[in-house]
Amino acid sequence: MQTVSFKKPVAKDGNGTFTNLSLKQRFKLKLPIIAANLSSTDAMKIVRNGLGAALSNEVLRDFNLDRPLDNDLFQKQKIAIDNGHCNILPSSAFKGMVNAQVARDVWMAKTIRENSSNGLILLAGNGHVQKDIGVYRWLIDTERARTEVIGFTEGDGETEKEAEGRLYDRTIRVKPFEREDPCKAFTGRNKIQT
Repeated sequence: MQTVSFKKPVAKDGNGTFTNLSLKQRFKLKLPIIAANLSSTDAMKIVRNGLGAALSNEVLRDFNLDRPLDNDLFQKQKIAIDNGHCNILPSSAFKGMVNAQVARDVWMAKTIRENSSNGLILLAGNGHVQKDIGVYRWLIDTERARTEVIGFTEGDGETEKEAEGRLYDRTIRVKPFEREDPCKAFTGRNKIQT
């Protein structure tokens, strides 16, 4: 998980996890809790019928989604989605899934725009806060100037990987979580056919 923090950075606290840190900052600043994600129902409408199925014409226009997506953005989102689904999705799935991912990011950016006048902390997953493809990409220059993107990444030590430096303004390492490889169940399977 990562945090996009507005006006005030999330303070590092050696005793807390990233969620605990962000919530402490939220309470300290007396910030409201606001749901910022697109609903699952709306995301599915977008997967099946395009961005206009759940986003208003005004939102499409305000975020330049009334024209085809930038190819670089589409390709980066496609790669992230493919990797996140163990590289087994059929090529026919990507357009709708990329549209849904972009719509989530745009909806969060819209929510930020409407609610950040007194500061705001957005808790979101990895891809949603990456500066190149996530919410930050959809912010206007004045919003970006007030934004710090903090990546909470798994790993040992404080060393920032070069790639992380391009994705986040600051990286905070957390101890890796013990879990089974989620793609293990798909080992040896071919791509899903449609």
